Amino acid sequence: MNTDTKQQLPGAWAALVMAVLSVPLVFLRHLVALGLLMAVVALVISFAVPWSASRSKLLPDATSLKRMRLARRIALAGLALSVTVWTLWRTAVLPF
Repeated sequence: MNTDTKQQLPGAWAALVMAVLSVPLVFLRHLVALGLLMAVVALVISFAVPWSASRSKLLPDATSLKRMRLARRIALAGLALSVTVWTLWRTAVLPF
């Protein structure tokens, strides 16, 4: 494998799409759990892919790293929103 060229990380787009989709799913009553799951999977991907790339001596390009960082931030927001909304609905603060 040629390690002197920079390559895109394989899961960068997947993590970003899952993180972005997790936020609107939170506000749909019956899809809060799916939003939570997508946020957690996006976080796992955004942490695991760069770690495994560094172990295999893959040099990621700057746009992939920015995409992963953005996915991580959006997924954290989706995770916080889903836990908050789920708690509010579970305690009957928000009506059905």
